Amino acid sequence: MAWQTQMDRHLPTEDRTSYQVLWERLIVRCEDALARSVSSSAPEAQSLAKDWLELQKPLQKAVGPELWRKTGRHAGLADT
Repeated sequence: MAWQTQMDRHLPTEDRTSYQVLWERLIVRCEDALARSVSSSAPEAQSLAKDWLELQKPLQKAVGPELWRKTGRHAGLADT
């Protein structure tokens, strides 16, 4: 609920729509790489990881550092 509230506050609907498209494209690219057994050390996989990190930035900004860290801890992720 807190995520949705922050997203509504910080990302206008039109931005969310284009942002969603970027995520959908990245997911398709990741699924394709997985289907082709691309190694995690391959340049293609590294590029996908960079794109994933870049798409995280608006989320981090929208929800704020406190909620972002809290979510990462609950998901078992390191603070980034």
